[in-house]
Amino acid sequence: MKSKRAISILLKIGIVAFAFFFLYEKLLLESQKNEFNFNTIITNLKNSYFLLIIVFFMMFLNWSLEAFKWKFLISKIENITFLRSIRAVFSGITVSAFTPNRIGEYGGRVFCLDKADRIQAVFITIIGSMSQLLTTILFGSIGLLFLPELMPDFLDSFSSINITYTIFFILLFILNILLIILFLNTPLLSNLLSSFNFLNKYHKYIKVFSYYSTLELFKVVLFSCARYIVFTTQFFILLNVFNVSI
Repeated sequence: MKSKRAISILLKIGIVAFAFFFLYEKLLLESQKNEFNFNTIITNLKNSYFLLIIVFFMMFLNWSLEAFKWKFLISKIENITFLRSIRAVFSGITVSAFTPNRIGEYGGRVFCLDKADRIQAVFITIIGSMSQLLTTILFGSIGLLFLPELMPDFLDSFSSINITYTIFFILLFILNILLIILFLNTPLLSNLLSSFNFLNKYHKYIKVFSYYSTLELFKVVLFSCARYIVFTTQFFILLNVFNVSI
């Protein structure tokens, strides 16, 4: 028992050490670029204290929303407190910092669970990530409507098939509707995968997708939308703080 605890502590220390090393390497790399002016950054920060305070507190709101979302999702296999959920979220962020495509986030989160099946927890975390991706696609599609000056250049590449604004946006609308329907009906995915005999031994993990009703999945999407609005607002504020022209 003591050896397991020691291994756990060493693993956590190793993860934190890797995270700090990764941040150091990124800052060192950026500081070697000509466009990276540390003095200008400090000046901008000094002149924007109030906005930075807003961004700072919005960071806690952002990750609190993610923690509530994950707590809600993971409650199907283990009831956890909000504090444990927020710890799991931050653990996932730390591990994902130095893993390809942030894949370490799934392992980092489930590491904080006590009783639940870790593989099931990974699949549940993927459902949460799918909802965030869906939200990004939805808002990105809406964003295209506000960037008409970019569309002609984009559509020129499709001139050979004579695509028009109307057809493009109709297809985009249909795509978004299909994605929403598919996500809100993930139990259908569980039924589909269960129909393959060679996947029977993985039924314990496949059935995770049938744990949630359409209403519960809609709540997850609402959490994701709230998060998207928060971190997009943060991004917009920081672009203005650092005088980035958009």
